[in-house]
Amino acid sequence: KSEAAEFLRAVVEQTIMGRLSGLRRVPFRTRMLSVAGGATGYWVSESAPKPVSSIDLNGSTLDPLKAASIIVVTKESLEAQTDLAEQVLQADLTRAVAAVIDQAFLDSMNGGTAGQTPAAITHGAPSVSATGNLSTDLAALIGAFQGELDRAYFVCSPVVATRIGTTTDMGGRYIFPNIGPRGGSLLGIPVLTTRHSVGDSNGGTLALVDPGGVVGNVEDLDMQVATHATLDMADTPANPGDANTVQVSLWQ
Repeated sequence: KSEAAEFLRAVVEQTIMGRLSGLRRVPFRTRMLSVAGGATGYWVSESAPKPVSSIDLNGSTLDPLKAASIIVVTKESLEAQTDLAEQVLQADLTRAVAAVIDQAFLDSMNGGTAGQTPAAITHGAPSVSATGNLSTDLAALIGAFQGELDRAYFVCSPVVATRIGTTTDMGGRYIFPNIGPRGGSLLGIPVLTTRHSVGDSNGGTLALVDPGGVVGNVEDLDMQVATHATLDMADTPANPGDANTVQVSLWQ
């Protein structure tokens, strides 16, 4: 359990979800309420009737979904350099699981698949096409933003962050010197970078995220070592298996 907890902590620390301060973490399968339209406050004179405001509440439940990664190695390779081999394998599994979480979290084309994949927080969100003038594009992005700017984050790939950081004015001076491949800040807003921020044929994306409007959780990680399993050695396994499925026994 301690190894699983350590692995889970390493995965979470690498994901954008784990680095978004203010993201609302709620338990799975627990009924919760979200405010779609909030109350309104009024100034009221003495003895005057107080206005009644309406509030729009939505009920929802966060269902757990599974992200998994399987790798196969020989027993000899593990026995040759046990500590080093375990570190390498754990690092690779951490990267793989963190990658699939970030991709689903940020890919605006990901509308989610019921019972399998959660929809991206950017799916269906307002978007702004780049014009080539970064200052104009940032102003348009902020204008379309519907969250709270004082708790927001920019999220992008290291490449996009580097391009923004190396943008210069007519005099050759950097316009946004505080942003780079490891993040930083842009217009005073913190920047988080991930290699798994998905772009399109026109280039990368820059997302402006209000973590207070995001509900999620990552928990219940399980690590197992199997030496007697039977595997379909494919990254697109048949479900269910058919006559063409070739299975390999790890015991053999």
